[in-house]
Formats: sequence, C-alpha cells, structure tokens
Amino acid sequence: MELLIENGKDSLKMTVRGESISMQDAVEFKKQLSLAVSKNAPSKLIVSIEDAYALPSSIIGALLKYKEIEKIAVELIAKKAELMDSLENLALAEILHARTY
Repeated sequence: MELLIENGKDSLKMTVRGESISMQDAVEFKKQLSLAVSKNAPSKLIVSIEDAYALPSSIIGALLKYKEIEKIAVELIAKKAELMDSLENLALAEILHARTY
C-alpha cells in the first residue's frame, strides 16, 4: 500500500494505492490519518481508494470515528466499482458519502 497525504485549506486528502490493504497497512493508515488530523484540524476528509477492491473494517471504523465523533465531513472516493458495490451492500456508501470516479 502506498499512502499520499495532501493538505488543503480546510481539508485533508488521503490517496491509497495498492490492490491489497493488509492489517499492517490499515494500522499505518490510521496512524498517519491521526497524525495529519491532529496537525491540520481539517473540516473535511477526502479518502481516495485507487486500486483496492475491499477495505479492512478498521479503516472503515476509523473513518466513521472521524465523521461521528470528531465531526469531520468524510468523503470516500472509490475507483473500483466492486468496492463501491460492497460499501452499498453494507449500507456505508451514504454514510461515508462514497462515490466512484
């Protein structure tokens, strides 16, 4: 997994590359996300998943935490239709403002 982080004026964009996201990758994602949020205090978090067909539940849980507890607007952008389908089947697409590109 490759993780790119871009800071905007009021937003934080994280781009995740790689077809497979391991549990170790998920831990690293959460650590980097926590660090970036604490430094920048964004009002919006945009997470772009470029190659993965699925997301570990710990990443979804972290995104839900920032949305529900920290009150940061979350937008998930999925390149793969399979990922979008799984988010819709789990009733997470609307909650995470998921869309494809």
